[in-house]
Amino acid sequence: MGRLRGELASSQDAWWGSHTITNPDGDPYMTRYWLGRLRVHVFHRGDHDEDCHDHPWDFWTFPLTSYVEEVLHEQRQAYLAKNSPPPPKFFRTKEVVKRFRWHHRPAEHCHRVLGAWTGKNLTDDMVKPGGKIITIVWQAGVRRKWGFWKERQGVWCWQFWKDYILAGGKNAPCEPPFSPPPEKPVR
Repeated sequence: MGRLRGELASSQDAWWGSHTITNPDGDPYMTRYWLGRLRVHVFHRGDHDEDCHDHPWDFWTFPLTSYVEEVLHEQRQAYLAKNSPPPPKFFRTKEVVKRFRWHHRPAEHCHRVLGAWTGKNLTDDMVKPGGKIITIVWQAGVRRKWGFWKERQGVWCWQFWKDYILAGGKNAPCEPPFSPPPEKPVR
């Protein structure tokens, strides 16, 4: 996600427009078109980050192309009421997001887009290489920070997106103690 800073900062306040997010080599990742809270996202490829991300807002997505996403689910852990909760643990699943259906996603939905779906279920070749994904998105208002959940050396942590992408956090270890993502909106 190379060209993200200037374009995204100026585009967030515009009522209508478009921009393309590219990697540092200039290869396009996603083009966004919007009119108010209605958006069209054109994914030119899946996410290259190995970690799943959440969002600053709830949203509804209506894919015109079925796609595969990796979804992060929190494992439930038992603990005694007198003790503080243990640090979170997660597991990943691959899920098909089918076209021509509305799908609600709360801001906490943590995923990464893998690519267009080939039509094959639960196989290694369920993602179409180079397949574009087009979705229509209705976005709610910003209600939280967003970032990435990552596991490093058996420890899970959440990292604000700017720290993860722009400040080298992608490769940094998770530092205990655990702190959950903040709920206050920040740009």
